[in-house]
Amino acid sequence: MRSCQPRSEGNDVVNINIEIPDELHRRAKITATLEGITLKELLIKRLEKRARKDAGGLQ
Repeated sequence: MRSCQPRSEGNDVVNINIEIPDELHRRAKITATLEGITLKELLIKRLEKRARKDAGGLQ
């Protein structure tokens, strides 16, 4: 199921639910804690970085 809620910046957001292995979740939470950010922030940061990298190869 997909839901969109407006953000303060005027961008829409999409809520996604995924299943990941427990070990990956644990390592990601540790990484986020070490970086002083939330798991959500870590995942968004990594997805944005990957999207920029992938987009660079499309030119």
